[in-house]
Amino acid sequence: MPNHVHVLIEVPDTESLDRVSGNLKSYGSRRLNKAFGTPVSGTWWTSGCSVCCKPTESVPSLIEYMKGQHNPLVVWLAPEFE
Repeated sequence: MPNHVHVLIEVPDTESLDRVSGNLKSYGSRRLNKAFGTPVSGTWWTSGCSVCCKPTESVPSLIEYMKGQHNPLVVWLAPEFE
């Protein structure tokens, strides 16, 4: 599906997931606006966002799920997960 993003990152317990999500969306918006201009809607994002914590042992299956997406635009993995 070309209209969404999957991001899997490790975040310290002391960091707010909403803050991390907001920072990623803010950075992404600036880069997308610079590359493509501001969208007609004024934003690249929907009002909602699925942010959740997953246990460490689920990381391999999450990576496989994301790698298996149909026609991904970009897949980047840290060397230890390749």
